[in-house]
Amino acid sequence: MVRSFALSVSRPRRSGAALAGLWLVAFSVLTGANPLHAQAGRVTGTVVEARSGRPIPAAIVRAEATDIAATTDVRGAFTLNGVTGTKRIVVRAVGYQPKTLDATAGDPPIRIGLEELAVKLDELVVTGTVGEAATRSLGNSIGKINVSATAEIAPPTKIQDLLSVNVPGVRVMRASGAIGSGGITRIRGSGSLSLSNEPLLYIDGVRVYNEAAVNSAAFQTFSGESPSRINDLNPEEIESIEILKGPSAATIYGTEASNGVIQIITKRGRSGKSQVEAHLGGGVAWLANPDGRYPSNYYQASDGTVKEFNVLRFNKARGYPDVFQNGSPKSAGASISGGSDRLSYFFGADYNRDEGYLSYGWQNKYNARANLTYRSSDDKFKVDVSLGAIRSKTNSQQGFQPITTSIVWACNFNSCAPDPADTAHTGYNGPGHGWDFYR
Repeated sequence: MVRSFALSVSRPRRSGAALAGLWLVAFSVLTGANPLHAQAGRVTGTVVEARSGRPIPAAIVRAEATDIAATTDVRGAFTLNGVTGTKRIVVRAVGYQPKTLDATAGDPPIRIGLEELAVKLDELVVTGTVGEAATRSLGNSIGKINVSATAEIAPPTKIQDLLSVNVPGVRVMRASGAIGSGGITRIRGSGSLSLSNEPLLYIDGVRVYNEAAVNSAAFQTFSGESPSRINDLNPEEIESIEILKGPSAATIYGTEASNGVIQIITKRGRSGKSQVEAHLGGGVAWLANPDGRYPSNYYQASDGTVKEFNVLRFNKARGYPDVFQNGSPKSAGASISGGSDRLSYFFGADYNRDEGYLSYGWQNKYNARANLTYRSSDDKFKVDVSLGAIRSKTNSQQGFQPITTSIVWACNFNSCAPDPADTAHTGYNGPGHGWDFYR
C-alpha cells in the first residue's frame, strides 16, 4: 500500500520544536505507529505485612533489569512510572523476606504481603525495666520460642525440655527422670562459684521465684534433683519465651542476671469474636526391658556352688506383682479469649496427671490463668492484669531407698539370712517397700 502525505508550511513561521513535532506526527502516520501506544505505563500498589495487614513504610520496590524503583510511603503505597508491558517486580524491606512477582503496566493496584524474617532487629521485647526495648538496642543474642505454635504441633511435657532443644546456649542437666523433678538450667555456663547459677525468671515482666525446692529430701537424697519452679507452668497458657543470654542482661536487670534471664509471655486476648479452645492429652510411660537393665547377683550356696540370683525373674516366677507398670499420663484443659479494641481477655484452666513407671510415682497439677488488658480510647492509658494459680502435689518415686538400690542389693535368703531356715524376709514386699535384705 502506498501512502502519500503533503505538508505545507505558511506564515507565521513556527519554531524548530513545533516543526519537529509536526514531522513526528507525519512519521507516525507514514509508519502506522500510534503515539499513545508508545507511551510507557505505571504500576501501583500497596506493601503490607502478610499476617496482620499492617502497611510497611520505606519498603523498596524495583523492576528487575531496569532503573525503575520506588519507596513506599507511610501507608505502604508505591508507584512505578515508566513500566512497559509485564515486568518482574522485587520488593524488599528490613525485617521481612524479599518477594518477587510479575506486574503489568496499567493493571489495577496490587497488594503485596511480606513475611517477617526470623531475625527481627526492630521487634519490641519485654524487659524488667519500665517500658519496652528494641531488640537491636539490647546489643546481644536473644533466643525466642513461639510456644503457642510449638504446642500445637508437639505439646511439651515440661518447659525445661522445651528450652533445652530450641534455644542454642541453653543447657538443662538432668540426673534422673523422676516424676515432678527438674534439671539444672545453665545459660552459657556458670557465672558464679558461690552464688546461685540459675537464671532469673520473669513472667509478663514480673520476677518470680525460681529456686528449686531444696527442702525435698526425697528428691535430693539419691537423685540430686528437686522439683523445678519453671516446670510448674503450663505450656498451654504461654504465648512465647524469650531468653536474654548476652552481657547486657546484667546492665538491664542487675548483677543477678549474669546467669541470663528467662522471660515468659503468657497468652492474652485479641479484639474480635470469642475463641474457645479445648484440648485433651494422653500417653503411656514405661521402662523398656527392665530385666535386661538390672544385672543378676551371684552367691555361694551352702553346698559351695556359685549360683545366679535375679530378683525380677525370681518374683515373676513366683507370681509376685510386677515392680514396674505402664503409667498413663493424661491432661485436659480449655481456654476462652477475645474482646474489643478497648478491653480484651484470656481465661484458661488445665488439669495434668503425670504417672511414671512405678505405681507410687505420680504428680497431680492444676493450673488457672486470667489475663485482662484495658486500653483508653485515645491509646494513652493501658492496664494489664495477669493472675495465675498453680496447685501441685507430687509423690516421689525416689524415697530414701530408691527402687534401683532395692533391686541391686536384693538377695536370696540362702546367701543373706544368717539362718537358712529363716525365710520371712524373702521376696518383694509391695509397692514402695522394695525387698528386705541383710547386711
